[in-house]
Amino acid sequence: EMVGEIDKGYHDIPARLAMPNGKEWEMVGLAFLITICGYFAAVSLMKVIAEDKQYRIYPNQELIALGLTNIISALFGAFPAFLNLARTCVFFEAGAESQFSAALSVLVMLFFKEVTRSFFKYTPKSCLAAIVWFSVFKIYGHFDGIRKLMTIDRLDALVWFIAWLAVTFLDVVLGLSTGLLCCIFSIVIRSQMASATTLARMGDTEM
Repeated sequence: EMVGEIDKGYHDIPARLAMPNGKEWEMVGLAFLITICGYFAAVSLMKVIAEDKQYRIYPNQELIALGLTNIISALFGAFPAFLNLARTCVFFEAGAESQFSAALSVLVMLFFKEVTRSFFKYTPKSCLAAIVWFSVFKIYGHFDGIRKLMTIDRLDALVWFIAWLAVTFLDVVLGLSTGLLCCIFSIVIRSQMASATTLARMGDTEM
């Protein structure tokens, strides 16, 4: 299957503002789900990269950045803006270390979209899939961490495994939501099965 004609886009810029009606309120639940899953996906990949680069991340700062980005992009009819797994991995492999790399990437993509859009019409989608897979391949090197996790905490490993299966066989959003629910459930289980050890007792008291 080919990519086909690429739409120019830029519809209704700036987006028309209107008061919410019944249909918009029906999207609140889905919007909340997208927000939670997108944020967790962003922070998860940030932790993977930070582990390799040996630096600390600030999840609250990422949450503020994503929130401001989506508020501004909503005025232009954009999709919800979250982390792009393939591009982030490409930047990581190329050694990018600042926001300038992202700005340059946007300018290059904009140029190709406007100038060479017609040439991509006959590109097989399988080629694009291969490019994305090659970009994210190294991230799957952390798949071996499940063995270490099994020796540290089997309950956490079980949550990881369930989330992985759900994302693989169901859907990304549904899979991440399943993983989140399993994680919350595991915390409840731990709180009900807390272990205690008596080191000493003061006389006949309960202390």
